[in-house]
Amino acid sequence: MVAEYLINNTQTLPSHYLISAFWNSEGKNLISFSIRPEFQPLHRSKDSLSNTSARLKQVLESYRLALSREYDVPAAPVPGISFEG
Repeated sequence: MVAEYLINNTQTLPSHYLISAFWNSEGKNLISFSIRPEFQPLHRSKDSLSNTSARLKQVLESYRLALSREYDVPAAPVPGISFEG
């Protein structure tokens, strides 16, 4: 669990989490380890995955819109995305 919170840069946990007392008192000290050089490959991988995910999302949304227009079937609404034009 600690590794997950480190990777996700979790600052605090709600009290209903099993290790919230530990994490809320010691998490900031542990997070400071993530700036060490040993963590750089993890940060690069995380950034690369985030960029790949954003590109994939854009491609899939464009493809969904193209299919919707080609077959004249409305796409499911997605907040913040206009299917007009």
